[in-house]
Formats: sequence, structure tokens, C-alpha cells
Amino acid sequence: MRRLAAALLVFASACNGGGDDGRTSAVCTADTEMDVYSTEGAGVVHADHPSYRGPLGNPPRYTVDPPSGGDHLSPSAPAGVYEGAEVPPDGVLVHSLEHGYVILWYRSAEGGEAARQVRDEHARDVLVVERPSLSVPVAATAWGHRLLCEEPDVAALSEFVEERRNKAPEKVPH
Repeated sequence: MRRLAAALLVFASACNGGGDDGRTSAVCTADTEMDVYSTEGAGVVHADHPSYRGPLGNPPRYTVDPPSGGDHLSPSAPAGVYEGAEVPPDGVLVHSLEHGYVILWYRSAEGGEAARQVRDEHARDVLVVERPSLSVPVAATAWGHRLLCEEPDVAALSEFVEERRNKAPEKVPH
């Protein structure tokens, strides 16, 4: 009986759909890695990148890929699907995260299909962004939270969106 209970506990842990403390699903790992603001106290208020000098000039550089927060540019992107030349700069996308949007990033066709499926359920709150340099086939980011998936996992991505949408420093209706 103890073996069965232990096995069920391990199985339940492996199937957990994400969160902010490194929990994992069978194929996804969650973390809270993000770049920090370079201005004091900016973690709770809007802050453009300190060297910002125009619509897209002097963009911040991110060490976390895909980015999940930090300095950004003034423009933000609305919910939608962004591919190829239409993908906004990271500084614009990070500003969208600050507005409470969730970004579903994909590298592979299968990742793109999963991301679009999740977006169909949450069209007002999700951006789907093609990212050929992504280290995993599909990932999700919200302000200060990431979910990295070695394989598309629609359930884990959807749960991440449900838990993280509209939870960011700036409250912007969408």
C-alpha cells in the first residue's frame, strides 16, 4: 500500500501543470527567471528602458530567453499572432507582459499549433509569437513567470494562462 501511495505521489508531481516554484508537468518546467529593472522601485510601476530615445531606439537587452519582465520600450503589442517580420521587438513584448498579457512563444510547427489552440481559448489575453531561437519547442511567459516545454503540452500551457493572465504591475483592460 505504501508503494502505491508513493507511486501516486510521484505521478501527481510529474503531471502538475506548472506554477512559479519550479514544478513541472511531464514535459514542462516552470521558473521565475526574469531580467530586473534598472531603475529603483520600478518593479511595481511602469519604467521604460533608461536609454530609451524614440519609438524603438536603444532597446533593452535581455539575458533571460524568452524574456518575462524587466526594462522595456514604451509601445506594447495587443493580443494576436505574430510571425516572421511582424514579430515586435522584445522590449515591446515585455511591455505587453507588464500589462498582464501572456505570451506563448514557439519554435516548431507543433509548438505553434499548440500555442494557437490555447490562444483560441484566451484570445483577449494571449500573444502567440514565433521565436526561431527558442531553446525549447514552445514556452509561455507572464510577468515574472516562465513555462518551458520540451514538447507541446496544451493542458500545461492553458493552465499557465489561466493562472497568470491579468496579474502584472500595470492593470490594463483586455
